Amino acid sequence: MCASLNLLLYQPHKKVSSDSESFVIPNLPNKIKMTRNQLPAFFNQNVETEFTKLNKASI
Repeated sequence: MCASLNLLLYQPHKKVSSDSESFVIPNLPNKIKMTRNQLPAFFNQNVETEFTKLNKASI
């Protein structure tokens, strides 16, 4: 949940130039590298889902 929330808050996946370029999820105690290809589809779409609504409401 922390990783998902940090992805929603900081959107590091939008700062890379390709779907295969890795990025680090910020503000976690350990370094977690991912690519946009590894993310669930709703992170790469500009569509609000029930998950994103729930996370935004908890901020």
